Amino acid sequence: MEAVKILIVEDDYDTVLYLKDLLVNVGYIISGIFPKGEEAIDFVKKNMVDIILADIDLEGKIDGVETVEEIKKIKDVFVIYITALKDKKTFIRANATFPDFFLSKPFNKFQLLDVIDKIISSDDNYLTSFSENYFFIKENGTYVYKKYSTESVNYIKADGSYTHIFFKDNPTPKITLSKNFKKTLSILKEKSILRIHRSYAININEIETIEEGKQIKLIGCGETFVVQNCYKESFNKLIKKL
Repeated sequence: MEAVKILIVEDDYDTVLYLKDLLVNVGYIISGIFPKGEEAIDFVKKNMVDIILADIDLEGKIDGVETVEEIKKIKDVFVIYITALKDKKTFIRANATFPDFFLSKPFNKFQLLDVIDKIISSDDNYLTSFSENYFFIKENGTYVYKKYSTESVNYIKADGSYTHIFFKDNPTPKITLSKNFKKTLSILKEKSILRIHRSYAININEIETIEEGKQIKLIGCGETFVVQNCYKESFNKLIKKL
């Protein structure tokens, strides 16, 4: 598993320590820390970097905006500006480098981690399917996609703008996606994964019993699922009863 590599361009010692401890503790790799833009540019020429955290006001001959401009000539990277500067002229210059986010000092750790998570999960392939039998999910804090079999899915549950996928006989019993329920089901496109409720879809191959035509129990699952009236017709078409 290859963790996301983050470059810190910051000349404030306390901020550097705070960022380093925070990011390492949640599993990111700090690829480099530099107080001067010139040093950061030289580093990027020879090393892999995924995300840059850059202060705008730096020591040295060039500031953070010029540093990012030069780095983007070398490779395409995600950029988060972290700065206490608030003047309009500087903001216009910084915005012209097409950063992904601005964070104003002081910021809290949840703001930063949320921004990084949004960058990592920004593409629409956070969950992607290449056949009816398999799909891939991006692992947290990485650019690695792990393959899952649709047969291993037990049921899927909606939770606002998030979706929980529950697996059977899997070392990871549940995975949470920052993707809504409807979008998740449309990507999976699996005939055996059937929506039966506003908040639930089940793997019909895992049905153990159906009570009173609408209460469902799955194999090895203690939860009871109810088929809503609006989904009864599609459900009954798939279930062969003798």
